[in-house]
Amino acid sequence: MTFLRSLNEIPADDKIVVYGSGSGAVLFVDLIRRRRPDVGILYFLDSFKDGEFMGFPLRKFDSEKCIKETVVVCSNSYLEIMKGLDAASIHYKIFDVDNIADYSKEALANIADSIVSLDADLRFYLIESLERTCRTVVQSSFGSFKMACPSPTTYWLARNFDHESHTMHWIASFEDQSVFFDIGANVGVMSLLAAAKGCTVYAFEPFIENIRLLDTNIRLNNFGKLIIPCPVALCATDSISTLFLSSTEGGSARHSFNKLEKSDYRCRPVVQTQFALGMKLDTFFHVASLPSPNYIKIDVDGNEDLILAGGENTFANDALKEVQIELDTERNNYSIDIYQYMQTRGFKVKFKYEHQDSPIIDVLFARQ
Repeated sequence: MTFLRSLNEIPADDKIVVYGSGSGAVLFVDLIRRRRPDVGILYFLDSFKDGEFMGFPLRKFDSEKCIKETVVVCSNSYLEIMKGLDAASIHYKIFDVDNIADYSKEALANIADSIVSLDADLRFYLIESLERTCRTVVQSSFGSFKMACPSPTTYWLARNFDHESHTMHWIASFEDQSVFFDIGANVGVMSLLAAAKGCTVYAFEPFIENIRLLDTNIRLNNFGKLIIPCPVALCATDSISTLFLSSTEGGSARHSFNKLEKSDYRCRPVVQTQFALGMKLDTFFHVASLPSPNYIKIDVDGNEDLILAGGENTFANDALKEVQIELDTERNNYSIDIYQYMQTRGFKVKFKYEHQDSPIIDVLFARQ
């Protein structure tokens, strides 16, 4: 397994092919443009699709086609990608997306060296401080926001802030001063939008690194009185269980609480585990004395049915007007029929959005 530990390992004036079309590839290209402009990118490879990416051709990988140039793999799924490249005898290196600090610290070390001759302790402190303060201002059609972006995924989220515009338009339609439960908040993009409308937001997110970045984004935008982080995994029972992490990178998703049953689309190798507090939504609502929600978003990569099962009273409350749920159409083993569950509680389907090149759909339910 050959990792690209430094951009300086790429020969001068080299021509390369990039395998991947996600956040890791975006960051890699940005680093190349800023730090190695002599290196040329010929095109991108993807395991599933053709098209265009970042202004370059995007080609579906074909093991029968000869690739003479070095391929740089920029994907968390590099273990599967390696099998195909090895079988085709293609030379490649892996851009280590999960350890992007190796690349950023290399650049920051150069900055530290160029400022002044520092003793070892001060130099280390400067590098760590610069890394922790990676942030940007997002100018979107929904407003201006500040976001921390210390990882490839958070960098991608900042550059593609409007990527789930259908959800953002829905949030923009909320009545002012509403209560919003953002279940599966990640680093808080949707929470920020709701807070900008004056809504009170309860942001549920169990992954420690995402909670840290969520808290940072709250402070950067002065929403401390509107967004309340809730570091729990909502589920069908009150328990402490395992959160299986597909990545340790801030902003990452497709983690799984208490179970590993996933569709082919969602399945990723487990890189780390952590214990997390699991609670029924009804329990958390009662214990924390929360106000009744008017809107709920559920985006939890597989546990949607369990959240509904643990929120019988919450979803039956007439104060709740609309609920958006992300569903995986490849799964046929949901413990409850989600459409029937919502219908029996007075909701009907208002809108469906199908994600491109995936089995995921977002379904908006409105109370009748």
